[in-house]
Amino acid sequence: MQLRPDRPRPERWRLGRGPRGDVERPQRAPRRGRRAPPYIVVGHSLGSVIGRVHAALERDDVAGLVLVDGFDPDIFDDRVMPLLGPIRDEYVGHTNGLWNLVSSVEGIDVGRSRAQLAGADVAGIPLEVVIAPRVDERLDAATNDALAASVAAGYEALSPGRVTLTIAWGAGHMVQFDRPDLVVDAVRRIVAIVRR
Repeated sequence: MQLRPDRPRPERWRLGRGPRGDVERPQRAPRRGRRAPPYIVVGHSLGSVIGRVHAALERDDVAGLVLVDGFDPDIFDDRVMPLLGPIRDEYVGHTNGLWNLVSSVEGIDVGRSRAQLAGADVAGIPLEVVIAPRVDERLDAATNDALAASVAAGYEALSPGRVTLTIAWGAGHMVQFDRPDLVVDAVRRIVAIVRR
C-alpha cells in the first residue's frame, strides 16, 4: 500500500518504498522487545486493505487477518455495485469521495493502491471479518438480503473455507468502539487456530 512515510506506525514497521513510491516489502524495525512472528494483523476501514496487502507480502509471518468493517473497494465494486440499480450512481459518487478523502489524508496513489490490492492473494490465511450491518431503506428487503449475501461471498472468496463472518449488530462503522467484544473474540479465534 502506498502510504505516507511521516506517519508513525505503532507496530514499529517502516514501510519500504519501491521506485514508484509503493510498498515493496516492509522493513523490520530493531527488535527491542518485539515478539517474533507469527502475527495477527487487524485492520479497520482502510486498514483492511493495508492488512490484506501486508499479509500477501509477508505471508510467512501472518497467522491470520481480522478485518473490521473494512473499506474493501474490490468487494464493493464487484459484489455491491451491480445490485444497486437506480441508486448505483449515488454510491459511485460516494465511493469516489471516500477515495478522494483517503488519498488526501493518507497521501496515497489510488491507482497503485488498487493495483496492489488486486494482486494481494490471502487465500489459505484464516480470516475473521467483523462488519456493521448495512441496509439501505430505499431498496427492498430482497435486494438488501442479496447485497448482504454478495458481500459475504466476496469475503469468502478471499480465503475459501478459512473465513468467519460476524455481523456486529448494534454497531456503526467504529465497530471496535461499539462492539469491542466481537473484535476481541475474532482475534481469540485466530489465536486458537495458531495454538493448534
